[in-house]
Amino acid sequence: MNTGVPQRKSTQRDVIYQELMKMTSHPTAIELYEVVRKVLPKVSLGTVYRNLDQLVSNGTIVKMSNGTSVRYDADMSKHIHIRCIICDTVADVHEISGDPIDTSYSELSGFKVISCNVEFFGICPSCLAKSMDKDLSD
Repeated sequence: MNTGVPQRKSTQRDVIYQELMKMTSHPTAIELYEVVRKVLPKVSLGTVYRNLDQLVSNGTIVKMSNGTSVRYDADMSKHIHIRCIICDTVADVHEISGDPIDTSYSELSGFKVISCNVEFFGICPSCLAKSMDKDLSD
């Protein structure tokens, strides 16, 4: 959602965005802050939050919230997310056939659908393995 207001060039914002682009883990602001601090040791957590908010506002990145945590994604391609209900890991699912933004939603609602956010919930392979190990040791 581009606000139309030009953004001033910011080295900090550029570094935050570049580091987020390298991550496929859908980090929280704090996780991203820890990575950005390796490049910009004097950056503050508040600066990371402000710049993430600006990047979300201008449509450069996506903010995902499940009510308990907020994560960020710089991958703007059409894809679906799946979140682990145990550890809160978020992964991308790109191999779904069909368009998540189907024209039938517009026809049914009368809205012109321009985007969607699809998120599935489940248990990640790591948490499944841990639960299997626990079951075997009991």
